[in-house]
Parts: sequence; C-alpha cells; structure tokens
Amino acid sequence: MHNTEGGLLEKTLGEWLWEHSIYPVDKKQRELTESILLPNQEFIAQELLRMREDIDAKIKKLLKNQKRHTSARHRYDPSIADPASYPKGYCTSIRDGVWNDLLDNLGNPTMPGMKTLRRFTKKGGVIKRISGIQRGIFFQNAIQAGSLYVDVANDTVDVSKPPIEVCSLAESEFENVDDLELCGDVLESYWQHAVFPNNFFPNIAPFYPIVTVAPDGTLEFPSLNRSIMAMNVLSEFQPAEDFLFRSRFSDAELPPEYHNLIEKHFHQDGSSIATFFKGGASPEVLAGIFANLRKPGGKESLLGLIDEADDVVGKLNILELRCRAWSG
Repeated sequence: MHNTEGGLLEKTLGEWLWEHSIYPVDKKQRELTESILLPNQEFIAQELLRMREDIDAKIKKLLKNQKRHTSARHRYDPSIADPASYPKGYCTSIRDGVWNDLLDNLGNPTMPGMKTLRRFTKKGGVIKRISGIQRGIFFQNAIQAGSLYVDVANDTVDVSKPPIEVCSLAESEFENVDDLELCGDVLESYWQHAVFPNNFFPNIAPFYPIVTVAPDGTLEFPSLNRSIMAMNVLSEFQPAEDFLFRSRFSDAELPPEYHNLIEKHFHQDGSSIATFFKGGASPEVLAGIFANLRKPGGKESLLGLIDEADDVVGKLNILELRCRAWSG
C-alpha cells in the first residue's frame, strides 16, 4: 500500500470510528466528570430539557402537514418514524437536533450548564455523539459526556419514559456494536426482521454481511453506521466473517423467491463487486474473498471498494423487492 493511500485509509477509518463509538472512559474522564460535571448535573439536565422541548416543537411543526405513513412496513419497523406516534422512532432526529443546539450554546455565558460543559471540554473532557445497542435489546443514539451517558431521546422507544436521562455509561448498559451476531439479534427482536447471511453478493459480504426481510416481505441491507464499518475493517473483517460462518444466522437460507426477484430486477453495471450468485456463493468462494482482502496489497483500493459496496446496497435497497407471500 502506498503511504498516501495508507494514510488516507487510516485517517478515514479513524474518523468513522470516532463518529459513533464510545470514547474510552479513562482516569482523566472519570476525574473531570466527578469534579466538573456531577456538581452541575442538574443545570445541564435542565438546559438539555429546554433544548429538547424546542426540538419537539420544531419537529412537530414540520410534521404537521405531512401525511401519516400507512404502509405495513412503517407500522412494523421502529427505524422508520411515523409522524402520528412522535416521539417514538425519532431517536436520531431528536438527538441530532439537541446536539446541534448544545454546540451552538456551549459559549453562552447565561447558561450555567453549558458553561460547565465548556469548562469540561477545555480541561480535556470529551463530549460526543454515540450510537449503539442498549441493554442488548434495541438500537439507541445518545451523547457521551466523560463517563456520563446523556440520552436526550429517552422516550423514543417507550413514550411513557421521561424525555431526558443522565446516568453513568456503566449504568446505561450502552455498548458499541462490535458483534454483528448481536446486531442480528436486535434486528430480529426489535425490528422483527428475519436475518440472513449475505452469500449471494459475496464481493460485498465483507462490508455488508447482513441482509434482512421486513415483516411486510421487503428485502434490504440494513443501514449500519460508519463506526461499525470502521470497526469491521480495522478488525481485518473478522466480525463479518464470524457472522457469515460462525453465527446462529450462518445457516439461514434466503428463500428462492428472493433470489428470483434479485435476478429479475437488479441490473449489474459490469462491476465485479456487484456479481450476483443465485442460490448463494460457496463457502470456498466467500473464504477466498476474505483472504484476498487480507493480503498485503489487498487494502490498496479499500476505500473505493467500500464506495462500490455502498452503491450496490443503495441500488438494491431502493428497489424495495418484496415477496408478498412472505410469512416470516
């Protein structure tokens, strides 16, 4: 790998990993949290609650004239927000809205909570967005402040909960997604999707090993965030390989009807990465693809391969291939 290519890959993967992952809670983060944040936690929570109320008002205004989603897919899939059930399903929108307001107000001298956060960051405290799995049950988006877990969208799964929750990261049971089998478990139990290994587009399997079928029969590659992609690549694709070969989903077979749908409606663009294996590629073919990526020169065009894989997934998902006879 040329130095410039290696440097760009390392820089890009580092940025992706930082984007959604928990920052390690070391001694410095714990001490800064205890000395600066905890004595002022009430101020911080009150100001975040006001921001949340502002975001609620803005989102509700935007939704006011939108038609309610009525498809079965919207009823079953918690990842697709339904305006009629706000705030349920709006975790990302709410978290990002409050996050942007927080950044805008960090320098506000009239807000003691934001003033505290500013002092915290100047001393080396970390404040960042995180996305992962909570309690091994559902996907969640939150904010990390040192050793604190700050959930400004706490009621987007269970609307009876208070909108803001602040506790320690340890108490939150929030974790990065570094086990794709666990990711499959949550897709199955929380989204109610059937989960399958992607062995029919083997060249993108190291990047997108999981494919699902929604309760309404729609085939899709689930959208995994860039931190998960970076974690997988930095781990030499071991998480993807483990999912395909050694997870409880490894032997699941996508019904032939979906292979027929892909063959009929998905038009390859001549790129080898988009090659479709009807019925699934053999374990030997899959193993060879992983082996090639791990060769000394296998990562030279890795960022380009990821872009191509993204393109294949985007084209397939937009088709919304659906088997109406699907029974789960």
